[in-house]
Amino acid sequence: MCKVYNTLSKAVRMNMSIVQGSGIGPSLCFIVESDLYPKSSNNKLMKYADDTYLLVPENTNCTLLEEFEHIKDWATTNKMVINVSKTKELVFHRPHPTRFQMSEVVDNIEESKLLYRLLGVVLSDRPNLNFDGHVSYVLSICSQRLYLTELLRSKGMPGKKLHEIFVALIVSRISYALSACGGFLTGQQINRINVFFRKVRHFGLCSSTRVCDVSEYLSVNRSRVGYTKPVPLLVSRTST
Repeated sequence: MCKVYNTLSKAVRMNMSIVQGSGIGPSLCFIVESDLYPKSSNNKLMKYADDTYLLVPENTNCTLLEEFEHIKDWATTNKMVINVSKTKELVFHRPHPTRFQMSEVVDNIEESKLLYRLLGVVLSDRPNLNFDGHVSYVLSICSQRLYLTELLRSKGMPGKKLHEIFVALIVSRISYALSACGGFLTGQQINRINVFFRKVRHFGLCSSTRVCDVSEYLSVNRSRVGYTKPVPLLVSRTST
């Protein structure tokens, strides 16, 4: 049943799936998937709303194919359909493994498509756990948002409001998952982010007395091992 202003549609019975885009959709997904467990205790199943991630180690008593068949059987029983076109296989391995074989869960994986986005983080399996694609992806988005802030500045938006937008749209995107993946970033990747922040300084969005530095941010958070909440990536507001 759907209501638009004062008009109420007729009631229609639904016996499968979940209405996409509905406010209670994520909660319903949690309820529906509450009885979905991995076939083996050696494997892990991570569920985030309508996204499901299956983690299978090298040494396990239940292979990836067997686990995937188990998930498909569960979906059939619960009248749900797995979108196979969006199902990806990501293998983490040493740079030169003695044995390495992709399963048949996803066929015909091309070299140019070995980048995967998991909860907003771009991962690559070649070379092992490299975040160069993630840094490029994030900086590309932030460059577009920086152009947006310049348009707002040209329309007369005050500096204080611009800084709030800068923190909300750009700093938040760069700092997202940085405390988790920052330890895997190379010096070159960290420098690319710092170069972007120095570029932002010229736009007057970063204080000249407080240059955003990712190395400092990561160093501070590494010294806070055991804390559940990382130190935020702080920037000082420029004077108007």
